[in-house]
Amino acid sequence: YIASSNETGYYHLSNLFPSIYKLTATLDGFEIHKNESLFLKPDENTYNITKPKPSNVEGVIFYDANNNREYDSGEEMKNADVQLIYSKTGAVIDSSITNSTGYYRFNNLVPGDYKINATILNTTNGRVAYDASKDVTLKANETLTKNVSLSLTPIPVSGYTKKQENGAPLWNVTIEFSPAVTKNNTAEFATATSNETTGYYTVDLKPGVYNVSASVMVTNIETNKTTKYEYKGTLSLSIGQNPVKNFDILLTKEEG
Repeated sequence: YIASSNETGYYHLSNLFPSIYKLTATLDGFEIHKNESLFLKPDENTYNITKPKPSNVEGVIFYDANNNREYDSGEEMKNADVQLIYSKTGAVIDSSITNSTGYYRFNNLVPGDYKINATILNTTNGRVAYDASKDVTLKANETLTKNVSLSLTPIPVSGYTKKQENGAPLWNVTIEFSPAVTKNNTAEFATATSNETTGYYTVDLKPGVYNVSASVMVTNIETNKTTKYEYKGTLSLSIGQNPVKNFDILLTKEEG
């Protein structure tokens, strides 16, 4: 059953059987009231709906440089693009660019569930360098403080696993990307496995410096001899850089 209120706010629903109903009221695409168990008795029922007072949300966009899981002075990120998204519809309600203190604020919001998305671009290539997405629930007549911690956007890395001796593909090779022991390294451990047809692999890696290793055992069906192939190398990824599309893993045959 659907009804729209008139210019005085009056609405009317008819021909309802006595029962328990769920009632939802929306205004301009926003849900302003919900009753999951509205009991209607026989004859006329009156149920008034009050529009909630608006909400606000504000906070600081920051990068947790010391990794202590909280905002500290000096971690503010300016020029972050902050979007406020209404969770029920996915619509962008408002957007803002943070100032030199990383501050953002959105005013006069209908209470409800929202998502705050924040990004900072690499100004050289236009790619996203930092990003974050946080859910918030706004209550009526309140100003919520929500600081948002940015993460480093992963860099896509791809290539093929091959024999170093002749470039022939090697399949089902597991590659390990381990953070190198360097100061302030932001790398995070990850693995990738090349496919069974071409030896192609792809992985998303946080910026940083990596030690890369891989090994695989290959058995010759005719001779039943097993040969081990290994790889060790390094990879350095900068914040917001372009994808690395040809990082081939050339494995060397182990002698003996």
